[in-house]
Parts: sequence; structure tokens; C-alpha cells
Amino acid sequence: MTTIYNLRASNNCTFHWTRDLSAFAAVYNLASATIRMQARVSPFASDPPVYEWLTGASSGGLVTFDPATNFVVFSAPEADMARMQPNQVYDCRLELLGGASVILFGGKIVWKAGITRATGDASATVVSGVGDTVSVDGENSSSPVPMPLSLSAALTATRALAATAQAAASTASASATMATTSASAVLSATLISALIYG
Repeated sequence: MTTIYNLRASNNCTFHWTRDLSAFAAVYNLASATIRMQARVSPFASDPPVYEWLTGASSGGLVTFDPATNFVVFSAPEADMARMQPNQVYDCRLELLGGASVILFGGKIVWKAGITRATGDASATVVSGVGDTVSVDGENSSSPVPMPLSLSAALTATRALAATAQAAASTASASATMATTSASAVLSATLISALIYG
């Protein structure tokens, strides 16, 4: 079953997207295969690719794979991304030496139109230290995802402890108020007796 990653990217910055292919590395020889990702306006076979990322490409969209970490990076220069249409679909496949092709993942790409052009973004796409500029729906902080059960249980326990602590604090506050009221009453009675009886 093909994994769906719906992507969000900006067309005024370098395309940079990292994926961990460890699950595929256990089955296929990724280092000797070609990784190809293509974007289209529609998912139909008759629709030619609008853009392509390819292992070993000399320009355009590049794919770099690190067999030590099993991380693959898809990158492309800002100049190319500026021409992208707002809504596209894409798929990424592994082309093996024997000619077989394996679909790795696919989905939609939504391009956010940039207003201010970035500066200093040359045609080179493999820049060390550049973080991902492409986000996956459900993987970033602005897209809430279901909390794992283990964290849910921990959160429930933490809330229960907080409620208990709050109840204890309220009880202590009530006791302190009662003690203050009692002390005030005793003080008032003493002062009244002193005033009346001298």
C-alpha cells in the first residue's frame, strides 16, 4: 500500500524535503536503484510531468540518498519552484536495476505563492545545513494529530495529580481562612472585655 504524504511548499524558496527510507532499505538495495519523484497537474497517466526529481540529475530536481542513514533528500532551486502551479499531485518510485518499479509514496502538493523573493538562492540545490522547507500535513505543529495512547494516559494522570493538588490547596486555604476568622473573633472578644471591664 502506497503511503500518502500531502505536501505544502512555497514557490519562493528552495525545495528541500527529507524522508527516512529505512523500511524500504530492509527490502530493496536503495543505493543501486534510481529514485524518481514526479509532479503533475492531474493523476492521469496522459498528463505529462510538470517537474521531476531524480537520483544523479545534473540540474533541476535532485535526489540524494545516504545509505548510512537511509535518508533521502529531494531538492530543487527556487528559480524552478517559482513556476509551480498552486495544486499538483506527485508520486515517488524506486526503479530497480532489473527494470522493476516500486511506488514508495505519493499525494498532493499545494504551493503557497510567495510575495518576497528569497536572496542568495543559487541553482545549487544540495546545501549542507539547509532544513526542510516542505511540510507534510499532520507532521508539523500547526496540524494537530491524535496523541499516542501512552501520552494520553500520562496526561490523564498528570491532570488527576493537578486536580488533587488544587483540591488540597483549596482545603488549606479554607482552613487558613477559618483560623484567621477564629483569631479575629477571639481578639475582638478580648478587646470588648477590656473596654467594658477595664
